[in-house]
Amino acid sequence: MNRDDISGVVQTLCTRHEFLVSLRAGPREKRALVETLDVSRSTVDRAIRELQSEGLVEREPRGFRLSAAGNLAVSLTEAILSVTADLRAAAEVLKPVPASAPIDGRVVRDAAVAEATQATRYRPLSAVDELLAEATQIYGFAPLVTRRGSMDRLAEAVTDRGADAEIVFGDSLAVQLLPSVGEEVRTMVRNGFTPLSTGDLPFGMVLGETPEGWRVRVITYGDDGTLCGVLSNDTPEAATWAWDVYQTYRRDAVDLSPAFS
Repeated sequence: MNRDDISGVVQTLCTRHEFLVSLRAGPREKRALVETLDVSRSTVDRAIRELQSEGLVEREPRGFRLSAAGNLAVSLTEAILSVTADLRAAAEVLKPVPASAPIDGRVVRDAAVAEATQATRYRPLSAVDELLAEATQIYGFAPLVTRRGSMDRLAEAVTDRGADAEIVFGDSLAVQLLPSVGEEVRTMVRNGFTPLSTGDLPFGMVLGETPEGWRVRVITYGDDGTLCGVLSNDTPEAATWAWDVYQTYRRDAVDLSPAFS
């Protein structure tokens, strides 16, 4: 099967998805499909013909039914449509992220998206604050800090609640921010906080362990340093992705703890 053939199958699966879903409930005559889907008989004839040509639908005494491949196609198509919807929802928040950044479908799939607008401003960061307030283990990296409150929430988690935390800061952020909050960071380090520094970071991320499991927050910023938005994902797949990406940036990072000891 060549690329054009594959494209044809994908197009058929997407355009005829409602027919596949209807037939998943059991065999149907064409007139039943006309009534159920509220389409014309010619549309049903054309759809059945296309699905039969791809081996997804079979004729049987009670009408038409899905083949084994058709049953599988319904699930696969639903997954494709779901991922497509997730990508569209996240597109604006991910717009400033470089194409080379290690974002993949695991963190986008089923994510809650909070876009920062002129009206909402820092409101999307409430998802990050809530995670910092609950997590007992915190890992992350930050190219920017758009408000002092984020550092305050992290300090409260470490100093007041005893959370274990490691954060990799972008080099420029480490130079600008950490000296200005030196005493606070020194107290955090005494309570187990590990600040690290590395090169440029394409986005921010927080991975936290809560009583309900691991949760992930991805924070994106525009070229001018303004907050673009936050993706929140609490799935195990997203947590696995976050841990792998965190380890990538941590591997070459410099431990800044000695400077605050």
